[in-house]
Amino acid sequence: MEYVDLICRFTTGLVFLAAFVGKLAGWADFRASVPDLAPGLPPAPVAVAVVTAEAGVVVLLAVPTSVSAGYALGAGLLAAFAGAIWLALRRGTSGTCRCFGVAATPLGFAQVVRNALAAAVAVLGWAVHAGGAAPDLAGVVLSLAAAAALASVLVFFDDLADVLKPMS
Repeated sequence: MEYVDLICRFTTGLVFLAAFVGKLAGWADFRASVPDLAPGLPPAPVAVAVVTAEAGVVVLLAVPTSVSAGYALGAGLLAAFAGAIWLALRRGTSGTCRCFGVAATPLGFAQVVRNALAAAVAVLGWAVHAGGAAPDLAGVVLSLAAAAALASVLVFFDDLADVLKPMS
């Protein structure tokens, strides 16, 4: 189970690192997209809170004594993001998802699914996390490779969903 934990830990960390870096790279556009997902809240403080929390997930997952907290914060954020997008869709909001910063994907159900899947990865990691001794180097490298592939699927989920969408 230690490798499942590592794969989940690396995957969750990589997804949040990509989101954090992307949002900083496209800061003005990300901040401008906040009212679509959090109407009535001040965009600048919400944007700062989001990127701070995303960075917090990465840091918590990197420190061995705070991995459970990192999983919990990550799963909570992903559930909140999925909920905010779902509510925006129910309101008929036609905004964009700046989940990874620079890409401007129209809000859609794919982001809800992506965030739910990423939250499931964090919950699975939290469930199997036991701490303990560090695994061998080969296991760490293989876990990181598997996590990079899984994180890539999650980060580029919108593009994959678009490619797999039936043509009209």
